[in-house]
Amino acid sequence: MTLLPYIKRNPLYEKEKLYSSDLYVCVRDLRVQPPEAFDLNVHGFCILKSKTGLKLEYTLYKSGEVGGAYCTEVEAVSYDTFPEYIQIETMNFIVINRYERYPKGDSIPVSHEQAAAIPHSDFSLFWSVRRPFIGPNNDWSLGLCDWTSITEGGICDNDDLHRDKVTENTLLHANPNHRWYYISDQTPEDVIVFRITDTTGPRASGFHCAFHNPISASECRKNVEVRVVAIR
Repeated sequence: MTLLPYIKRNPLYEKEKLYSSDLYVCVRDLRVQPPEAFDLNVHGFCILKSKTGLKLEYTLYKSGEVGGAYCTEVEAVSYDTFPEYIQIETMNFIVINRYERYPKGDSIPVSHEQAAAIPHSDFSLFWSVRRPFIGPNNDWSLGLCDWTSITEGGICDNDDLHRDKVTENTLLHANPNHRWYYISDQTPEDVIVFRITDTTGPRASGFHCAFHNPISASECRKNVEVRVVAIR
C-alpha cells in the first residue's frame, strides 16, 4: 500500500485550476502475472525481457557516449516486438538518478533528472521505454495504471509550469477502481514500455508515476528512459 497524489473532484474546477490530494492505493506486483497479460494497445503498457550492455559508470557519467548505442538497441527490440510499425525512431536518452532526499523540495541543483511522483500522462512523446541499470531494485518504483480501469471523465488537462519551461500533461481524478501495477525487484532486463499519446486519437495510454515503496531496502533508483516515435 502506498500514497499517490490524485486530483480531487469539485464543480469549482470547471472554472478554476485543480489541486491534488494524496490517497492510499494498492499497487499490484506484475511478477505474479505472465508477461503477455498486458498489451500496449489494451492496457497502455507492456513488459519486455531484454538484455542490455549499459554499465553504471558510463551511463551515469558518460551518457553522451553511450546514448546513441543504447537507442539503437531500443529500436531493434521495438521492431522485433512491434512488427506492425514501419518506422521507429528514438528521440532522446535520459538518465534518472534519484537524489537521496527526493521527493523533498530542497532548493539545490541535482546532476540528473528526477522521477515524477504524481500520476500523469505527457503530451510531448509517443512511447516511453524504461529500465533500471542497477538491480534488482524496489526504490521509488514506476507505477502504471491499467488503462481499462480508467473511466470516461476521469482524466483532466493540466498546465505543467517549471522555472525554465511550460508544458502540458493530463492528470487523473481519484477512482477506487483504478488498478495500479509495478515490477518488484526490477532488473535491467525488465523493460517497461508505455504509450503516452497517439496521433490517430484516443488510445490506451500509460498513466504513470514513481511511488514510495515502504518495504524497499534498495539503493537509490537509477533508471534510463528512451522516448520513441513509432509510425505505422
